[in-house]
Amino acid sequence: MKTKLDTKVDEQITESSHIVASIEDLFYNLRNSILDPPVGLFLSSAATNSWEYVPFSGQQSRKPPFEKLDFDFVEHSASGIIILQSCNGLFLCCKSDVFTKTRYYVCNPTTKHFTELPGHKERTWMAHWMSLAFDPAKSHHYKVVCVRRLESNSRKHQHQIEIYSPNTGSWRICIGPFTTDASFENGVYWNGAIHWLSNEFGQALYFKIDVQVLMSMQMPSINPLDGWNWRTNCYFGESGGHLSYIDTRRRSMQFDVYEMKRDYSEWYVKYKVDLSSVAAVYPEMLQCTSRSRYSIISVFRGRERSGGDSFLVLQIQGKVVRFNLVSKTSEMLHELEGGLRHWSINVFPYIESLCCV
Repeated sequence: MKTKLDTKVDEQITESSHIVASIEDLFYNLRNSILDPPVGLFLSSAATNSWEYVPFSGQQSRKPPFEKLDFDFVEHSASGIIILQSCNGLFLCCKSDVFTKTRYYVCNPTTKHFTELPGHKERTWMAHWMSLAFDPAKSHHYKVVCVRRLESNSRKHQHQIEIYSPNTGSWRICIGPFTTDASFENGVYWNGAIHWLSNEFGQALYFKIDVQVLMSMQMPSINPLDGWNWRTNCYFGESGGHLSYIDTRRRSMQFDVYEMKRDYSEWYVKYKVDLSSVAAVYPEMLQCTSRSRYSIISVFRGRERSGGDSFLVLQIQGKVVRFNLVSKTSEMLHELEGGLRHWSINVFPYIESLCCV
């Protein structure tokens, strides 16, 4: 039987939980009010070897800030610069060739300022993957997370995680060594952490930067198809404070857009998508092989309280098409030179920012 003291303690705990939840909601709303939504995207393909800017609406009242991004403001020659990641207005880029070491940069394309990251002194690694973490609502300073594969005689690769901070100007080892099946090629920053997927039907990983803890994350429940025990991971990214995931299996016209709850308790279906109306406008989606019908190159979430649009950006045989997830309407944003040659393109959202690097 509970005493009055026990009841009072329970009430205080419940009230404290509500206060914490209210503070989290306040921070989330503050973050979305500070961060401007993306106004366009940069895209590139092997066929063009350049970065073209595509505004999200061809009817904007003002002139787009770019036509192309040539990185002429970066030292050591602008040619060969590759964008690895876009994060809230900043780009993580690299440049490498057979004669020089790989150089990594954090760039602000709006201000055309950049910082070159210091290299690693140690050489006991086989490969490494970089991810950018930047949330201007929390700090004006970015961080870069590096996952390094270590030399090992074991069949399973050993990894370690390092962090670069502009405050210290150096790299620091914070976790390792560890083994995992996760893929570190395309890290996504969301909710104060870098997230990585697994191609197998297993757990993904996320690294909480502030507390420097590596955690596992369940993937959405998707039944294996015809014994194919492998995820396609058609899309995984962040927009508007939401982490989204899409797996279309055999490139069907119907699929779900999943979103993760901020407490990591579950993935839920945010949108059920049917692209049949898009195929009616672009019949080439149905006239080619199942593998090359289309590709999902980005998901953009609008601010629901202010009536912002949420939409997919699709690549359909060289055409960049916007599909509104609410109104189910579509419009062509851009047509790539080379058309059918563009099956694989790289896309990075552009957010106007005056943050220093």
